[in-house]
Amino acid sequence: MQLPNDIPLSSEADQRNQITVDSQFIVDIVRDYWRITQACDRAQDAQSASIATIRSLLDHLGETLSLANIEISDPVGTPYSPGLKLEIFSVQPGGDAPTILETIQPGVSIDGYLYARPQVIVGK
Repeated sequence: MQLPNDIPLSSEADQRNQITVDSQFIVDIVRDYWRITQACDRAQDAQSASIATIRSLLDHLGETLSLANIEISDPVGTPYSPGLKLEIFSVQPGGDAPTILETIQPGVSIDGYLYARPQVIVGK
């Protein structure tokens, strides 16, 4: 099966004008968005007005991605099973049942198609 490399994006205002964006470009943008969101969450202890403004902008960007049917998969805390669609970055000892301890990179789905699997650390 051939995987699609280009994704046509269109606006509701004018379905005739379409641009094509490389799927890896979208994956890179979504993963950068996720990294910035994670950094803001960690920095929120400072409760700075700047962090609140950045977080608000990120929330808006997240809503925009969602409206474009772009989903981020961050499976941290999920019980691990061999059938999950993810890449194991490493396995660490500890815990009673295999669990996803950390997400190194999130998964990215566009219109329900998984373009990039999440990379995770599993505790076993």
